Amino acid sequence: RSEDSNALYSLYTKLPIKITNFDNFHLSSPGFKVFVLLQAYLSRAPISADFQADLKVILVIALRLVNAMIDFLSLYGKLSALLLMELSQMLVQGCWHSDSPLVQIPHFYGDAKLLTKCQEKHVVSIYGIMELEDEDRNEIMGLLDSPSRLNEVANFVNNYPNMEIECTTNIPKNVGTANESYAASITLTRDDEPESLETVSETYPEAKREEWWVVLGIADSKTLLALKKVIMDRESKSFVLPFSIEKPGTYTLTVWGICDSYLHADQEMSFDIQIE
Repeated sequence: RSEDSNALYSLYTKLPIKITNFDNFHLSSPGFKVFVLLQAYLSRAPISADFQADLKVILVIALRLVNAMIDFLSLYGKLSALLLMELSQMLVQGCWHSDSPLVQIPHFYGDAKLLTKCQEKHVVSIYGIMELEDEDRNEIMGLLDSPSRLNEVANFVNNYPNMEIECTTNIPKNVGTANESYAASITLTRDDEPESLETVSETYPEAKREEWWVVLGIADSKTLLALKKVIMDRESKSFVLPFSIEKPGTYTLTVWGICDSYLHADQEMSFDIQIE
């Protein structure tokens, strides 16, 4: 649409991330529209009805592209895939990773009274909401102005995953051999068997199933050793990731369980091995 350029530029000036060498960028290009509208979405900036319709299409395609890029980076052993997993979470929940975890909860984004009350109760995460005493939780939830809003908040909190991760390997006494094939057995355990895996999001325009990436890597060298995308439809599930390490040395391996749909639900653990 010919009239979009000025509106997009006006919106762009209010958003946090700027383009380097902007003079070489075309305001009418599809790339500029995607760049601006995705930032507006993550910032919850108001946009026109036409832009909202464009954004719905962009979000669905962007999430598919993010998944494809993660698969591509994993083929080359690039641990930078973790950044794209974080982007997946942001796209589904419609907020920045630097935002308070609480803004994922329906009706919390931009509600200063709710967020201030949470701060007074020392609640800084969704798990903090779960762990509150009934009296304190009721005091926070009492700020919601309707039963329907209260139900939406309860639905989100009840569906937010609470996961633990464990990992063992078949490396004897954690001393292995270079270029030898090994296996990491990784177990993800939820606090309860899920009633539904449908992601609760205030912003994402399509139904989305909650899934997880199980990642094994070496953070120091930014090396991704193994990756698997899984569905946690039971209280506990185990997965085997084969891996090998080329060069002798002492390594700290880290295993991550990363949710594709919620921010700040991820889990990780590390352990040392010796390769000879």
